[in-house]
Amino acid sequence: MLRDDGIPSESEVKYPILKICYDGRIRHTRVELVKEVADWFNLTPKQREERTAEDNVEKIKDRTAWAVTHLCEAGFMHRPTVGKCKITAAGKEIVDDKDIQEITPSILRKIARMRQERATRDKGAPARKKLNRGAFLRSEKVLRLATADGSGNIHVAPVWYRYSGGRIRIGTAGKSRKARNAAASGRASFCVDVGVNSPDIAGVYGRGPARVVTEPRAVRRIARSILSRYFDSLDAPAAVELLRETDCIIEIDPDPAAYATWTY
Repeated sequence: MLRDDGIPSESEVKYPILKICYDGRIRHTRVELVKEVADWFNLTPKQREERTAEDNVEKIKDRTAWAVTHLCEAGFMHRPTVGKCKITAAGKEIVDDKDIQEITPSILRKIARMRQERATRDKGAPARKKLNRGAFLRSEKVLRLATADGSGNIHVAPVWYRYSGGRIRIGTAGKSRKARNAAASGRASFCVDVGVNSPDIAGVYGRGPARVVTEPRAVRRIARSILSRYFDSLDAPAAVELLRETDCIIEIDPDPAAYATWTY
């Protein structure tokens, strides 16, 4: 069932995305796939242009992008290059299973249990390796940022970032909830993790003081350095759009004593 605004939710677009991408073609997530999802649901021109109140992004684009992120995390999609996506063999198995017509939390839990059972049956797994925290943070691409408002409500969002000089930097809009929370509380926590099955599971958790940088030249310089991790050219339309939308930088100085790392 669609939301009151007639625009499908993030959960509602997940299964259609797998159906659309079943042909195996690589698609541009924020352009081509968004249009195909909008066509799938027969959205009107007005619905396609309707924007979120928080980040002023088209709702269908925002929900499609988040759905792709979660499908990638579940192993049903992957990103061969920045900004593009493609279905995986596991994603095709979902579409081929006629008992599945939507991607629900219960379906994801069922698949997670099956994967865990397979992992438990595996024998001869290599010993746990020690994680190089700095190298890991510099190489990974998605960080889960946690901030809290004055009432203690936690906001968690996956974000792009850059780690250098022991500091985490994240570009965003000043009106976003994460920026408002970081500015008000002066604190933030984060987690970067990868893997579904052992021995390829690894992660880093940290927390520490946070501040919001708003000086325009500094913001643009740092934002460009962040986006250069994700785009071959900052002249790409999506990069230009993100640079235009970024008007502040969240900087986190992780407390060395609060770090936690793991591998399995």
